[in-house]
Amino acid sequence: SSLLLLLQVVQGSLLWKLKEGYDVRGDELVTFTVAMQGTNHEKVEQLLNEVSNPLSQQYGQYMTAAELHELTKTNEKDAHVVVSYFEENGCICVNLGSSLRCKASVSMATKALGVEFAVYEYNDSDILKVYKADEGKVTLPEELWEIVEFISGLSPPPLTAKGTSFTHTNAESQIVVPETIRKMYNITADATGFQPVVQSVATFPGNWNTSLSDLHTFGVNVGSSCVLNATKGNTDVPPQPLSVETALDIQYLSGVGNGNTNWIWNSQHWIFELTQELLNASEVPTIVSMSYAWSEAQQCGGVTGAECKEIGASNDVYINRTNIELQKVGLMGVTLLSASGDSGCHGRTDEMCFFKPKTHPDYPASSPFITTVGGTQFSPKDPVNTENATTPICQQGQQFANQCAMSGTEIVCSSETKGAITSGGGFSNVIARQSWQDSVVQQYLNNDVTKKMDKLFNPNGQGYPDISALAHNFYIEINGNIGAESGTSASTPTMAGIVGLLNAHRAKRALPKVGFLNPLLYTLYNRTNGAVFNDITVGSNRCTESGCECKNGFEAAPGWDAATGLGTPNVGRIIAAMDELDNERLKKFGN
Repeated sequence: SSLLLLLQVVQGSLLWKLKEGYDVRGDELVTFTVAMQGTNHEKVEQLLNEVSNPLSQQYGQYMTAAELHELTKTNEKDAHVVVSYFEENGCICVNLGSSLRCKASVSMATKALGVEFAVYEYNDSDILKVYKADEGKVTLPEELWEIVEFISGLSPPPLTAKGTSFTHTNAESQIVVPETIRKMYNITADATGFQPVVQSVATFPGNWNTSLSDLHTFGVNVGSSCVLNATKGNTDVPPQPLSVETALDIQYLSGVGNGNTNWIWNSQHWIFELTQELLNASEVPTIVSMSYAWSEAQQCGGVTGAECKEIGASNDVYINRTNIELQKVGLMGVTLLSASGDSGCHGRTDEMCFFKPKTHPDYPASSPFITTVGGTQFSPKDPVNTENATTPICQQGQQFANQCAMSGTEIVCSSETKGAITSGGGFSNVIARQSWQDSVVQQYLNNDVTKKMDKLFNPNGQGYPDISALAHNFYIEINGNIGAESGTSASTPTMAGIVGLLNAHRAKRALPKVGFLNPLLYTLYNRTNGAVFNDITVGSNRCTESGCECKNGFEAAPGWDAATGLGTPNVGRIIAAMDELDNERLKKFGN
């Protein structure tokens, strides 16, 4: 007897295409992840709240991977049943605590899972390919039904073409460089990096290749020491084109968080796999920046959910379980950041609002356990100061002479205002709003403009983004050429670099890293009445990258809003307010 299993088929981008006429050989290897029922999930959330609340006596008292493993691992008897089944069917599996990472030949995987495989290629390249469960339905024996939650890794992951991304832009307007970020966000001269602080960007299949010479040239041109210190995760990278996405990510992570140690983390598949890699690594970074997101409703395919119903899968199961894993990563003191998306509140799955005017939240952007970063741009209606830049490439006679922005008025980044992309934002349809966000979001929901969006979103869902940064016209180096890119995949590594500076400030004072950042951000906002952020009150995210056919969107407003979150950071004020909190806690608890 067997039961249709929850099979997570993460919808691939348009760059992943079926390799026509290719017969998969039985001896070709496939890998997949088996998510098993873990233990103590409620305890995990309780502990995360304690170590992340800056007013708590337990603040910063993070757990080791071994402690988490012991707390949350699948019951040994149950794990043995699952491992035995797959091994009996010719699969080699590694137990990661509450999941298995399995490798098998196509013929053995077909036998174990009951599916036929097809090959999908990335960007018409026969070098990078994945094996997709193409025919049949995943079936497992009855004794595994209550233990296994889902199987993932059996389809192409979302990628830049249809995830949060960059957009090529001409340098027709002011250019953003790391100095722009320092000036706009009050990053004072004493806010410097610290070599023991490790910050990283996560990449996914198709975006593993970057150029060290491009990174070096970028560093020289912006006056920073931009170095890639290590590549972690999957280090066996097949030949593939340079990734513009990864170039943008690592250049701004290192350029803004200058002086910290920089890693690239090549993940094997998608968000669940990334969490398992981090939870089982011998060493982890303090920060992971992710410039990728995809529709909540399509974590297992189809804008209407039809494909999910066809295969019996559930987006909710995938999202809720992955959120538990994100909490575990936070318990290790790792700060996770995600881009909010580049196609407004409607997303790339319905850019012209053909299906319905309802909003389409993205994941992992909608997760409460990640700090989600929206995008701003300089207002085209107001003057932008480009004088007195000290960045080498902005000097007279250089490529961007008199073009590097030093100050200006920020608004919501939107294709409507020539921002090339539109900042993603909205409310989860799956995840309930967390208590630490409730007061600021409720104020936004009571706004008359927001009330006009009634029934187009879930007012009880987690709101995002949490915070924003500039996202338009970032100078980058790619393949020996100068480029300018836009996207929340520019604002996210920028914000990650800023968090790196916060961690450096704390490490120099022997204080714990900030870890799961959201409780701290909202606490600082409430304690200072928003003074630690630059409030963005102009613009909306109704438009998408494809235009402004959608009539409804979330407006920027005083306080938190679903286009830019709490606003953009005032780093000097954040550090001062953070220091004040630390002193209060030390005085009260002595730790």
